[in-house]
Amino acid sequence: MDLSQAKKDIEGGRLKPVYWLYGSERMKKREIISRIRSAVIAPGGGAAFQEEKIDGTQASGHMVVDAAKCMCFGGGTRLVLVSDAGELDELDSIEELFSVPESSAGMPYVCVFMSETLDMRRKISKQLVEKAVVVACEAVAEQERDVWIAYLSKKHGFVMRPEVSVRLRALEPWNLDVVEREIEKLVLSGGDPDVISAAAGGGCSGDVFVEAFFGRDLGAALPHVRWIAGNQEEALPLLGLLAWNLRQLVVELADGNSGIRRNPYLEARLSKWKRIWNFREASALETDLQAVDHGIKQSYTIPLGFWSRLVTSYCRRIPC
Repeated sequence: MDLSQAKKDIEGGRLKPVYWLYGSERMKKREIISRIRSAVIAPGGGAAFQEEKIDGTQASGHMVVDAAKCMCFGGGTRLVLVSDAGELDELDSIEELFSVPESSAGMPYVCVFMSETLDMRRKISKQLVEKAVVVACEAVAEQERDVWIAYLSKKHGFVMRPEVSVRLRALEPWNLDVVEREIEKLVLSGGDPDVISAAAGGGCSGDVFVEAFFGRDLGAALPHVRWIAGNQEEALPLLGLLAWNLRQLVVELADGNSGIRRNPYLEARLSKWKRIWNFREASALETDLQAVDHGIKQSYTIPLGFWSRLVTSYCRRIPC
């Protein structure tokens, strides 16, 4: 099923007990999940009792089945979100979820499985295609970028000019989260196109890496590591950019009411980052960056191992 049809069905109340969302575009997955959540959990309702999140790397199919069939306190539909679903042990056991018992109370559960792929060599994959809702959430094709740019612009109430759209279309790496972040910057800057991160010709936009790193998003930051380590001319300024942003974060963590005047874009970033960093972690990162700065003065290179350790030490897997 395509994305738009899946959203229409959910909004029309035509829910299914099992959804399998696969592909690299996390925003597409979130679009479906938000609609399912709105359909099964009333505003201001019991989300804490109705919703459960499961990490597929640490669970089995039987655990998901048990979670789905657990009665909600106060009634309602059980919503189970499974990240890295392809890594579940005993995945075939989720077959039990396809058949929902008849009930006047409505759908007893909705299980959403999120994965990078759908391995059609597995028996359960064929059953998913036949009995569940399978939605491809793959990377946006180049010819479809304009449609998504227009959609995200409308979502943020931003009037997109053609020359700005061209710059957004040329961003690399290109995904919907990156584009939305750039549109948010445009909104905060009053539409100044100079705030858009420069396309890196298939390499890495420093601003994109900084956002992924301080957002502690392992999935978004790790793909850049090998390119950064192999391009020392880009790596050295990037290290300085990390250090500068870290100094701003440390000040914010130490004294959030410091009275320092910053541009709205930086303020929005720091407000988000300080919720997922603490002062001890930021201080440890300062020490690590000082150590590599000393190492650069000896060899003028930053090895791949340093960038890998930095990202894996301070970032974490973020569910879709």
